[in-house]
Amino acid sequence: MYISTKAISFMLSASIAVFGLSGNVLASDGDEEKSSKKIVKILSVDGGGMRGILPLEILKEIEARTGKPICEIFDVMGGTSTGGLITLALNVESHEKKTDGEKKKPKFTASEISQLYCDKGCDIFGHENQTWLGKGGVVKPRYTSEGLESLASELLGDTALSSSLSNIVLTSYNVEEDMPLLFESHRARQAPHFDYLMREVGVGTASAPTYFPAKTVRNFAGEASCVVDGGVIMNNPALTTLAVAQELFPDAEILFVSLGTGRVFQTLKAGDMKEAGLMTWAKPLAGIMTSCSTSVVDGQMSRLLGHHAKDDLLPQHYFRFQPEIDKELEPMDDVRDSQIEALKLAARESVAANARMMDDLIACLRIAMPELSKPQSQEMVSLGLSLSDLKESGKEKELPSFLSLMTKESDAQVNSSTEFPRVVMGIPFHSAA
Repeated sequence: MYISTKAISFMLSASIAVFGLSGNVLASDGDEEKSSKKIVKILSVDGGGMRGILPLEILKEIEARTGKPICEIFDVMGGTSTGGLITLALNVESHEKKTDGEKKKPKFTASEISQLYCDKGCDIFGHENQTWLGKGGVVKPRYTSEGLESLASELLGDTALSSSLSNIVLTSYNVEEDMPLLFESHRARQAPHFDYLMREVGVGTASAPTYFPAKTVRNFAGEASCVVDGGVIMNNPALTTLAVAQELFPDAEILFVSLGTGRVFQTLKAGDMKEAGLMTWAKPLAGIMTSCSTSVVDGQMSRLLGHHAKDDLLPQHYFRFQPEIDKELEPMDDVRDSQIEALKLAARESVAANARMMDDLIACLRIAMPELSKPQSQEMVSLGLSLSDLKESGKEKELPSFLSLMTKESDAQVNSSTEFPRVVMGIPFHSAA
């Protein structure tokens, strides 16, 4: 009977991971070196205004499944615009009194931030510029910054960027110097020149042109910069976040989670656009540029992190959650109750639609963080029985027959000339590049 090498590799990895056999079976100096390899966990959150409700739903699920706050799970986090505000809020320390030796705790959970978004949306996008020049955002910004400033103050208070609970990087565009301005917490800890109030950074990274006025941010060295929304240059900050992580952890294996705020497919027709000018292109162009640049970054990340080295602990390194949404949900400033409810529904549907990918991610997080709780029932093996069930019930002797089932499935795949399934037992499998 032929057993594919992929199947053998997977079965051994699964057995070792679940039964804790790495110290007793097939152990070698190489295995010990591999088990001590550092895995750096990275999170990146796109921009998108009120559509930030979508990535927050994914973050809520991760917190619920791991029992840990996001800032304790991820070593490096990056965000643009609404993703920047979310990243900052997840990394503000709680002022609750701690016992000696107790870890610093975040002020907000992902669920609490999501609720604030829903409750405060009307405040953020409710203060319309009342001058006739501000109508529609054509000559002046559509909204004043009052609501955005208020939310940033409520979420972030007087916290300094250098006090972030995790390593974070936020994006913005410096309008006077025509270049990106990155706000990086690890640099902020090194010198006041790089340190800012979080609330100023939050407003700066979210000050979308035509929606809000540009924001003047001042570092702790007294230097001022005029910035706008980081989405102008990188609505998907994944590559920037990856660069920062590799600077901080140059030799680590990478587990990267990228969260989008929904994609709407443009339905342009060649006949309409072939000879189109400014009047026709003006409306769809901004959306096209944002959506396509976001997708390009996703493709680059897949290529950069799609390989699998021999000494890797993880079977998969890159996860991208980006739901497709209806055209009606595209506006980033629609704060009607019906629109917020529709976004919340789309967020829940996105979590359900990506249940298998979420299982894959949680499995990888457990490899990277052995202290996480055991898998829940929804992550049981697709064959109907999990290895952990066998162990807990004292039926370890059934392991050979269990692996036999896996072998039969592998044979069936080989005979049908298809690839071995990427996910078995809720654990992802990624073939070597």
